Amino acid sequence: MRKLINIIAITFFILALTNCREYQISTIVNDDGTLLRTVIVKGDSNSLLKSSFPIPKDDSWLIEKTRLEDEKKTFVYTATKEFKDFEELNLEFNGKSDKINIEVGMDLDFRWFYSYYTYREKYKSSMPFRHIPLDKFLTDKEIENFKKGDIDDELESKLDEWEMRNIVAYYYNQIIKTVSSSVDLGLTESEMKMKSEEFYSAIIEQDASEEDIIAILNEMFRGKDFSRYQTEFDNLFNDIEEKTVLVMEDDGTYINEVTMPGIIISTNAKSIEGNKAIWNFESRQFLPMDFEMNVKSRAVNTWSIVITVGLGILFIFIIIFTFVKKTQNKNIVEG
Repeated sequence: MRKLINIIAITFFILALTNCREYQISTIVNDDGTLLRTVIVKGDSNSLLKSSFPIPKDDSWLIEKTRLEDEKKTFVYTATKEFKDFEELNLEFNGKSDKINIEVGMDLDFRWFYSYYTYREKYKSSMPFRHIPLDKFLTDKEIENFKKGDIDDELESKLDEWEMRNIVAYYYNQIIKTVSSSVDLGLTESEMKMKSEEFYSAIIEQDASEEDIIAILNEMFRGKDFSRYQTEFDNLFNDIEEKTVLVMEDDGTYINEVTMPGIIISTNAKSIEGNKAIWNFESRQFLPMDFEMNVKSRAVNTWSIVITVGLGILFIFIIIFTFVKKTQNKNIVEG
């Protein structure tokens, strides 16, 4: 007997408390716009590559798989590849329907003596149930704390409720789509939507299983019989389970490192080591909303300084030469 609350709890409680895999994504941004990407995944050999993270596997990557000596079942999978620009990198990590989508952007601002590089990377939200926007449920301050990973018990509780409400809302909306066209029931879509909160309350209060759904709907809409839709409602449960499995495959801790040309002048990373910006986060942080990283650096254009100095010396030489020439000509005339 499957319970909707249990499906949700198993998915998100485990997601919040356990981390099966460790991901380290390193990107080196070169001054010519090329990028060197390295993906390192650490985990159990049986589940190492069973992930919704787009782990590189094709021959265009240099791939190495090793086993940690002190941990028999723990393997490290390393993949490295150079990209001609950020657009080519995007093709590799963005637009995957069954994977985490990672979007990369980069800007170059040339100002003669300096070049300014801006790198952006975004882990797009992997939440499959998006009925209620997060900013309609949390305050701006709570959202800011969530982005930073500063999640106290109160915020944790609100996130749990938001996740629960989204899944129940998805389930109820699918029920509405299934039965609203039925002539026998004689219910309109708007009539059923008016009882969305009542359905949510019944699911929570009764700790409802899939077998309870018919009774709940019959009680909500007295005089109506939903029993003929039991098979369809069971299939909706299956749909939710399949979607939550994909969420669980996101599970892990993430370290994202970006090494920039020159010196870093601004970033939203919590940690900086030289010209490297480092973000540490967990999969839950890009579940309800996009997780965005950005870093900006300034690099000295040595060649432009050399040219400027050379032109300056040439200019001074021309002035001196002209002055000396005029002086010589004047002396000749006076002589």
